[in-house]
Amino acid sequence: RDGRTVPCSVRPREIFRREPRTDAGIQEQRLSLRMTNTSHWRASATVDVTPVLSFVDGTSRFQQSFNPAWVAPSASTRWTSGLLVRSQNCSAVAGGRCVACAGSGPRNASALSFSALLSDDNHTSSAPVFAKLSDVVFAPHDAADERGTEDPRLAYDDRTGMYYMFYTAWSVSGDIRLSLATTPDPTSAPRCIYMCVLLGAALLARLTVV
Repeated sequence: RDGRTVPCSVRPREIFRREPRTDAGIQEQRLSLRMTNTSHWRASATVDVTPVLSFVDGTSRFQQSFNPAWVAPSASTRWTSGLLVRSQNCSAVAGGRCVACAGSGPRNASALSFSALLSDDNHTSSAPVFAKLSDVVFAPHDAADERGTEDPRLAYDDRTGMYYMFYTAWSVSGDIRLSLATTPDPTSAPRCIYMCVLLGAALLARLTVV
């Protein structure tokens, strides 16, 4: 903070060491952390790298499932928590020609789907279990987001009982804008959602029927 350089005892090339392994048919990786100073020590943790939502494994009906946001439980969600996931079929059929995430309309554009948390034991190393990703709860609806509603970031306000979601809206003209949506329940498709489009320094608000 005062402009002086403080020596760091961590050698970057020694921070992570990956040890691939297979145990009972489950692919795992052991991530090892080693920091050096006057003495050496190492901390390791074994993590299951199997995706919790995957088209290949049959846990998602979408070929691409990524960039999730956590949905905290509330009375409006009937105390259900889970993941709000960017979901997309980049080709019309599995194995077909990829449209490079540039699809449009409800079939090929990015939409947001919800997957409920079914079980999670924090006291074991087992991965949490989620419901199959199948139901779209927020999708393109006009020219402002014809090419996709993407990358949700969600926060819950317990004072108002509302969820606030920032997301990327990709328009039919190719414009990419940061947008804001609110809803009391992001786990199901709402009838109406209040959406604000951030355009430069202006905040444009409109009521949208979904």
